[in-house]
Amino acid sequence: MNKRQNSNVVLVMELILTVLICAVVVMTNISSVKSEAVQYTSEIAADYSGLSLRYTSVFKAIAAQVGEEIEKDPGFDEMNEWLRQHDEDFRQAVGSDVYDGFAMSYKGGYAHSWDYGDYSKYDPATRPWYQEAQKAGGEVAVVAPYISYLGSSYLKSDQIVIMTIAQKYSDDISFDLDIKISEMNSLMSRRTTKYSNLTSLLFDRDGYILSTNSSGLYCHNINTPDDAVTGSLSWTLRRAQDNPGSLELAKVNGALSFIYADKDELGNTYCVVIPFGETFVRDFLFTGIGLLLLIMLEVAIHSRNRRVIEAMTERENLISRISRAAFEKQIYVDIDTMKCAPDENSEGMIRFDDYRAVYTLLRGDLADPSAADEFCAALSPEAITRLKNSVLKTGKFAFDLVSGGEKTRRILELSVFACDLGGRRTAVILGNDVTDRELKQQHMLRAIAHHYAGAMTGNAETGRIDVIKLDKYYQAVYDPAAPVEEIHARFAREYLREEYIQPYLDAVSLDTICRRLSESEDYSITVGLKNGHWHTVKLFRGDDYAESREFVFSVESADEQMRQQEDLKVALRQATEATEAKTDFLSRMSHDIRTPMNGIIGMTGIALEQPNPPKTADCLKKISISSNYLLGLINDILDMTRIESGEIKLYPEPYPAEEFMQYLDSVVRPLCEAKKQTFVITDHSDPGHIPLLDKLRVNQIVFNLLSNAVKYTPAGGTVEYRVDESIRGDIIDIRIKVWDNGRGMSPEFQKILFLPFSQEDRVRGMDTMSSTGLGLAIVKKLVDLMGGSIELVSRENTGSSFTILIPAAYVDAAHYSAQTAGDAARNESLLRGRRVLLCEDNAINQEIARALLERVGIQVELAENGLAGVRMFSASAPGYYDCVLMDIRMPLMDGYEAAQAIRALDRADAQAPIIAMTADAFDADVQRCLDAGMNGHIPKPLDPQNMYSTLAAWLQAKTRPQ
Repeated sequence: MNKRQNSNVVLVMELILTVLICAVVVMTNISSVKSEAVQYTSEIAADYSGLSLRYTSVFKAIAAQVGEEIEKDPGFDEMNEWLRQHDEDFRQAVGSDVYDGFAMSYKGGYAHSWDYGDYSKYDPATRPWYQEAQKAGGEVAVVAPYISYLGSSYLKSDQIVIMTIAQKYSDDISFDLDIKISEMNSLMSRRTTKYSNLTSLLFDRDGYILSTNSSGLYCHNINTPDDAVTGSLSWTLRRAQDNPGSLELAKVNGALSFIYADKDELGNTYCVVIPFGETFVRDFLFTGIGLLLLIMLEVAIHSRNRRVIEAMTERENLISRISRAAFEKQIYVDIDTMKCAPDENSEGMIRFDDYRAVYTLLRGDLADPSAADEFCAALSPEAITRLKNSVLKTGKFAFDLVSGGEKTRRILELSVFACDLGGRRTAVILGNDVTDRELKQQHMLRAIAHHYAGAMTGNAETGRIDVIKLDKYYQAVYDPAAPVEEIHARFAREYLREEYIQPYLDAVSLDTICRRLSESEDYSITVGLKNGHWHTVKLFRGDDYAESREFVFSVESADEQMRQQEDLKVALRQATEATEAKTDFLSRMSHDIRTPMNGIIGMTGIALEQPNPPKTADCLKKISISSNYLLGLINDILDMTRIESGEIKLYPEPYPAEEFMQYLDSVVRPLCEAKKQTFVITDHSDPGHIPLLDKLRVNQIVFNLLSNAVKYTPAGGTVEYRVDESIRGDIIDIRIKVWDNGRGMSPEFQKILFLPFSQEDRVRGMDTMSSTGLGLAIVKKLVDLMGGSIELVSRENTGSSFTILIPAAYVDAAHYSAQTAGDAARNESLLRGRRVLLCEDNAINQEIARALLERVGIQVELAENGLAGVRMFSASAPGYYDCVLMDIRMPLMDGYEAAQAIRALDRADAQAPIIAMTADAFDADVQRCLDAGMNGHIPKPLDPQNMYSTLAAWLQAKTRPQ
């Protein structure tokens, strides 16, 4: 009953875990949908901005050229003819696919470059796009389907118009350029997406739709429902306009859809509407099917296991009944407690309920002292604790028993085996008075016959076989007149699969039996039958084998055993596939998360370097702290997975104490100051020696401990960090202590605090940042990986103290300082003036990388994808580029393909350094970059010093051609 209950509990836990895993996958898929929407709207915004800027420059150039002609003061006819002569120039400047013509009012007439009729009474001021251009005050104005421009002499307004260009020079002279911008109309319709039914829109702050991939919505207004813009679509778009950056699920025209919108600084909204049905089929359907199949598989396995448990219980009962039927005396010993009890027929056999006392008494009654070792090996308390189920051990011993004042010698056969009885591991000791050897032999063989489908006894010297019981296969081929070798050969040829025939015949040959049983008590072989069943043939020594050479040949079904082995193989294969899928998922998740994090952290760093107002600077610092905290949480989750799979490697390097103290001041002290806590640092590090440590992992250990101390210590409390170092030969022992007077931990939680996802219930809901419950688990595993130890002393409402001891190698401090100063100067000298080809498709990452590279004097040329990078490298002069920085996930051609294409070029500089610069940061990702022909790897978010040192290392031996 207990086994069944435990099995049901396991099933429920497995189902809960399965549902949780699928929930995580669903949330990840939703995040993927949002990421795609963010990328799409960002690209549209960039295209739109580029379009406006391009036409601004074109319009201003044409206006300036016409202005120069006006300054010559030509007559009306001359001006009119001049415009006609320059019509083709204007067409080429604007673009022949969008150019309509150029017109201007001049000296009381209307001069123009195209023949569209009489414009003498045409008033451009009546056109809405002209009016909007007047309001724009020197900015491009957009009113579909036109772009307009007027000089900055007009007052600015919030309007942006799209269609005409005009530059006013005087009250009498103005000129206009009418352009039908097909590019504006096709901003979205020409762009392909992963969703065939996706609807995309660009509308201004007043709701006017400037561009869309749905022709029926073009030039409508989202604030004015009509036949095209339905009421539900209008409400959805207005809500998206008010909540940019959020992915929401709403009904649009009766169908569920994902809605995402983004806005620019001018108030334009870029919006996508993705049908839920399409995302469901692409991202969620197979997850749901997989969940259902997994649940069905778990239920099926649970049902099969329950049947196996019931069969095992029935077999145990059968064994008990067999032993009672075959042996006169039985003693049952609880192997865990050594408590023993006889059955009702054996009560006179023992006088104690402790088996140890029973064993001592029996050993003292042995008639032959030389048999003590054999008796001990078979029946001592230590021997029965090592018993395996279904293994029967038998021995024959002579005892001098006292009864009625007289000593009587009796020969007893004692057998022992282990089994599960009543849910307890039990040793069953069976006894028979074997004075009559034939009776003893008969009882023993009958008992054996009950255990197996077939059984025979044999003699290893003579080859004689006596049948006790035959299974149906041996019964069909058995002939009492035939030699035993012939019987085995008939069985093998008739029933065994081809690959098992010879191994079976070898195992049951007389030579093998003699050799194997002289080396061990027993041996066995499992063979496959042609009908799909499995048999295990077992041979074990008989009584007095050393003298009699008698053995027992038994046969039993191995179907269940082989099914279990097959289940294990399937489970192992599934686990391997799941691990590979998990690794691929984490790699993609690492890239997808780290890419925007690089943008956030990098742009915040650039912004902090600018002269900001105090309030802005404070906000940027808080953004930096929060984004780095978020990156820490992401790293915790990814690191925990990598640690458990053995993928974490340590990279020791000199880590000076002053550098680490700067880290504490910049990262931990602000956390304490925010809570008005006292942060005490006691530094007893060895000034003459610098330990070799993995900086990232040491920082991770200390930060996790200190951030927890800050988190669980109330405002006004104290947090202390202390370090002591001592030299031990070529090892420096680093003792780190983190102490606080905060809430402390309960004794119960201290037992599990190093387990993943452990959080104490009594501190949940505190006003603290969210926690994954992985910090201390990662600390413990990293300390173990470093060969160190960690201890905890904590009391509730008093505080906690963590003490870490880490052994490390070290270098001389003076030598290291001199070397570091030289390396920094050498790196700056190596990098200044170098030319780098930066292959990066993300606009924010382009800006961050360019700023960091130009900071040290590197000249940067940008390729927006791998294909463009290959073309630029191919078109450059030999040696033009000193190095290539290569992103991995790019459109048209990814970083791996681009690196291989550059390496394949037939030119001397095709082996120039190519360094991956990517958010794919797993060890497997680094190796794949090297396999693709790249020289190094720089992970995102970018660490400036790591970038500079990596570049300098590869450029050190390279001399740029003059």
